[in-house]
Amino acid sequence: MQTKLLTTSVCRHALFALALTAVLLALAGWPGAALAQEGNAPDAPAIPRLYLPAMLNAAGEGAAMSGSSVSAADADGNVDGAWSYPRSDLNQSPVTCEDINNSPGDPTNENIVRYGQPISAADCGNVIFRSGFGFNGVDSVAFQPAEPFFLGQFTHYNENIVPALIPMQFVDLTVHVDAPNDGIDVLMSYTMRLDETPNAGFCPYGSSNEDLCDDKVDFVNNTPPQTVVVDGVTYTLDILGFVPGESGTCEYDPNIVDYFITGELMRNDACVFARFIQPGPAIAIQKSPDLQQITIGDYAEFEITVSNPGNVGLRNVVVVDPLTPDCDREI
Repeated sequence: MQTKLLTTSVCRHALFALALTAVLLALAGWPGAALAQEGNAPDAPAIPRLYLPAMLNAAGEGAAMSGSSVSAADADGNVDGAWSYPRSDLNQSPVTCEDINNSPGDPTNENIVRYGQPISAADCGNVIFRSGFGFNGVDSVAFQPAEPFFLGQFTHYNENIVPALIPMQFVDLTVHVDAPNDGIDVLMSYTMRLDETPNAGFCPYGSSNEDLCDDKVDFVNNTPPQTVVVDGVTYTLDILGFVPGESGTCEYDPNIVDYFITGELMRNDACVFARFIQPGPAIAIQKSPDLQQITIGDYAEFEITVSNPGNVGLRNVVVVDPLTPDCDREI
């Protein structure tokens, strides 16, 4: 597993007493953690805080994760994905011209969330001319640990809309994996992010349509807090990424990317691939230099690097030095 760099911070601080000996860290994969965007979760328990030395590697299964025991069997069942809580990056909701259709009567149908005022409409206009996301899960799933499989088709209905008063920059997707033959019936919670670029000036993701800028879609968390237990082993559902194309046309690519660049005024389809993995949360912290000689009143410069060598995401990581509080960072 490739180590993921979370952040590197350089701090310059006048020291008048002891040298830096520890950092205080909140590990979001531990009990009580919540996504920074999930401001709608009431009464969330406090994030645990651990004193860690300058270099640390902590790994292990998240004991607070709950699951249900099942045994592997043949492919069957259904995968459904329900949209909820579209919001801005300031947690503002509802978003402009919001519409959610999770087709509750038929879990095999595509579920769609839309927002935004169409560029040519006096108000919200017809819902089909608003921008939005769609997800249509597969009709069967087999449990094969660590093996990539097709989870469902994602669609970005990328329409040309008026800059929204409250844009949809984040939206939650709850994936329901139901495989009766295996006894699997579990909900997995993810958050998707949309970078809706202005159609003017520099286009950071390119331009599929002349004079219009492409947008970017990705998952904030590729792994959810929920788990399922199979033959006594705990697993979670890891979203690997997107392969452009429609259901039945895409093949898994080992070089899959975990983001999707989408053209303006286009229907953009991609196959979402996932795998069941054993969650192995880990975090590494390194301070450089480890020791330095200074006199009272002098400035000390040091660098703290936080990385994720584990195979699941970390959330709400807070690095705190009680001797240099102006250097605290939240990532």
